[in-house]
Amino acid sequence: MSDAVSTVPDEVLPALREVIEGPRHEIAARLSRLLANRWPHTALVIFTRECTGRPRKLAGDTTTINKVTLAELEELKAMVEPGVPRTATATIAGAQRTAWVVLDPVGTLLVLIPCSRRRHFPDSATLAKIFGIVATSIRQQVSQVSPDYLAESRAASSERARTIAELSAPHETTLVTILTSLRSAALDDHQARHAATDSAALVALRSAQTSDLASSDDSRSTAFTKLRKEIRQMLQHHDAHIEFTAPSKDAPALPGEVAKAAHAMTRTAVLAFTAQPGARQNAHRLALQRENAARRCARPGHRKRGRPGTTPRAGRTRI
Repeated sequence: MSDAVSTVPDEVLPALREVIEGPRHEIAARLSRLLANRWPHTALVIFTRECTGRPRKLAGDTTTINKVTLAELEELKAMVEPGVPRTATATIAGAQRTAWVVLDPVGTLLVLIPCSRRRHFPDSATLAKIFGIVATSIRQQVSQVSPDYLAESRAASSERARTIAELSAPHETTLVTILTSLRSAALDDHQARHAATDSAALVALRSAQTSDLASSDDSRSTAFTKLRKEIRQMLQHHDAHIEFTAPSKDAPALPGEVAKAAHAMTRTAVLAFTAQPGARQNAHRLALQRENAARRCARPGHRKRGRPGTTPRAGRTRI
């Protein structure tokens, strides 16, 4: 490649300075405008793990960039050698697309989706040099951020994780409820399908009704009642025996966030226990043991062991 092709043009340098001097959260848009003429594209993505708050910096067609996932970028990053720009075909935004890809030696990835499907990457060495300056600038800005920005990034990451958990929890509950109904040995095919359909609709309705739980306080008894109804509905066709222990009536109210966290933790624990491979077999075995014990007690002359009024508690899940 000739020096004329690989050298950054002088007219690019003032615009490049504007790219790296502005706010970091808008750097993708500024870089996209700088590259638009020589590398026409519909979408631009900058991916760096060093910036924990915003690892993706996006610009271009929103219908495309809003669907780009971190997993896709990680896979694309593994396909490229540092400092060797190339044309790649990979899954981007949920579809197979041709992209111009540059991985800077510092580990920052640039992805351009060209306007056309052409595979020719024009003047790739020049683009690599331009992006190298941008990637170095991002890295230096991240290393020199204030504690306030780090706290903000951490809060954003925590909020994102909490939102994902909230969105996935109702789906997990619905799926477990459906599978429990379909796997129940006590129901035939028609009954199992009917129970699964009803259970899914009921779980979805309850999830919608409790979506504002975090915005207000909840009494302990109210939170317990909601959780008990949900678990009973979820495991109504499961053989596990669930024992609930209600909180005291004079217990103080719980903040919405605390009640929601306790609700999610308890539900996850119950799901984990009942999903164990031996849980159903253990429930069948315990049920058979109780039945045999009842038969022995019914025999003439049988003497009961243990303290009066006590019942075996083995095999119960206590909440």
